[in-house]
Amino acid sequence: MLIERKFLRSTGICGHIEDVAVDSSYRGKHLGVRLISVLKDIAIAKGCYKITLDCKESKMGFYEQNGFKGKERQMTWYRNDDIDK
Repeated sequence: MLIERKFLRSTGICGHIEDVAVDSSYRGKHLGVRLISVLKDIAIAKGCYKITLDCKESKMGFYEQNGFKGKERQMTWYRNDDIDK
């Protein structure tokens, strides 16, 4: 998780979760739930007023079950030579 100080909200602190993945051989063991729970605990300990993350639409249900809500849209720009994106 990346911790960022925002200029808005009186320089409040925001957490950003990126690239959460559980190997397919370990899925179904609630590791993703535990990982998100620990990251939320870290955010609270660091004083974050919110956590943001990006996910595929197919994964939104998982995050909603873990207390996240859909909000706005994100835009992304990749360099032309970054063809894997």
